[in-house]
Amino acid sequence: MLLHAVGLDLTYWDRQIEALADRYRVVAVDLPGHGMSDPPPRNAGIGHLAQDVADIVEADAGGSAHIVGHSFGGMIAQQLALSRPGLVKSLTLIATAATFTDETRAFMRSHAASVRQDGMGAVVPLVTNWLAPATVERRPDILDRLEKSIRAMDAAVYAPAWDRIAHFDAADQLAALTCPTLVVAGGRDTNTPVADVTLLAKAIPHAELSVIADAAHMIPLDTPDRLNKELLGFLATVGPCPRTR
Repeated sequence: MLLHAVGLDLTYWDRQIEALADRYRVVAVDLPGHGMSDPPPRNAGIGHLAQDVADIVEADAGGSAHIVGHSFGGMIAQQLALSRPGLVKSLTLIATAATFTDETRAFMRSHAASVRQDGMGAVVPLVTNWLAPATVERRPDILDRLEKSIRAMDAAVYAPAWDRIAHFDAADQLAALTCPTLVVAGGRDTNTPVADVTLLAKAIPHAELSVIADAAHMIPLDTPDRLNKELLGFLATVGPCPRTR
């Protein structure tokens, strides 16, 4: 089960789907308000979004799944593993965090406010920073694709998502996780720096940490082959999580 970052959609997992499909049944979802999915309820928090994913796992993935979450999707994945551990065979958390400083939370809320005021055009200049410089130079089509996705995003969905991110704090709960976990950081990521991702990995018992030096925040786009190698290697070693619920 693949959960994308805010502002993207399931098609951004194309290279991972291609790599995984020979060995696994892959389910990628459009998070609420993204891609082809309806917007979430106005007051829906990350817990509500995690329950939506739980419903899909129960109905469509045989009752449990390997959960892979990128950025915002990684926060939803953490919440799912905490609230419904029996549904999670393993957890892969990519360029994501479990908590933030007060300064970072204030920045996130101001980002949401600027989108409410100025629309998605306020986000487009930031997109270049999501990719590694080498990707921007070598694959301008990827940058163009991201910018078009952001321009097409509904600001009424995007802004509240950042409020949800700013409110998210799972750090004190992560010690309860028992499922095998891989945490992946991008060495060039300025959105979720390696130090923040490292704190996440240390908070989860026995989590593996992989730092991909050449990747920025969009690890699945910057270094898809390296990410796929890490993901396939990790999944090959994984047994099922204890079913506590």
